[in-house]
Amino acid sequence: MEQTLTSESLIGRISKMTIFDQFAQTIFVEHPSGVIEVERSQKEANTIKFLRTEIVYQLKNHRIISKKMNSSNLMISDLTEGQTISVDKSICKCASTDLNKLFIRELGRFKDTEQHSYNLFRQSLFNKIFNKNTQSDLIEEFIKIGKDMSWAIVPYNLLHVIYSSPKLVLSKEDNDKIIYHLGQVENISVYVNPDDTSGKIYFGTYDSIIILTNDKVNVIEDYHGINYNFQYLFIEDGPIKSLQVV
Repeated sequence: MEQTLTSESLIGRISKMTIFDQFAQTIFVEHPSGVIEVERSQKEANTIKFLRTEIVYQLKNHRIISKKMNSSNLMISDLTEGQTISVDKSICKCASTDLNKLFIRELGRFKDTEQHSYNLFRQSLFNKIFNKNTQSDLIEEFIKIGKDMSWAIVPYNLLHVIYSSPKLVLSKEDNDKIIYHLGQVENISVYVNPDDTSGKIYFGTYDSIIILTNDKVNVIEDYHGINYNFQYLFIEDGPIKSLQVV
């Protein structure tokens, strides 16, 4: 048995739990493949030019299976590293968590990402005594790398460094998203990913990424359970930087 859920139901609820609309252009499409036209504004001297680009796309598919097991409801996600299983989790929360994970993973695969590293934890005894790298030094490095960027996504294991900085201005908005807005460090909006402990910070602008997603969810019920199929694509469209803290 096959059915389709529209963007006003499941897709709309999932969108409210992801951060994509806050720092990337999100475009809903009706078909898994096709061509879209994207318009960009570009300032030159005292004029603003509008540039149009055609993008040929093929959406990727992400499947989540909902399966009853005794008195529990299992949510089985087809993530790249293997299936993950959640117990008694809503399809909305499960899909939102998965899409955030997939988004972070795609950032790490973009070919033009400008990569940096900073040695804060893994220092030799000599360096710790004579060349100490402090948390405030890391904040200065964060600001320097993010100078021309508008947002940064910080892993959970670096939250304490950002949170304790006097340069952080805390956000007053409700943090109801999985990757949530912590606040502002100078011109950079700081987001925290609670599912990430990689020590890698990503920086970008609103024009860095285009996110395509199908405005419908394909739902198929078979002997495995209920299959929810989400279609998406993250497109590299501008500068992305990363800072690996080691």
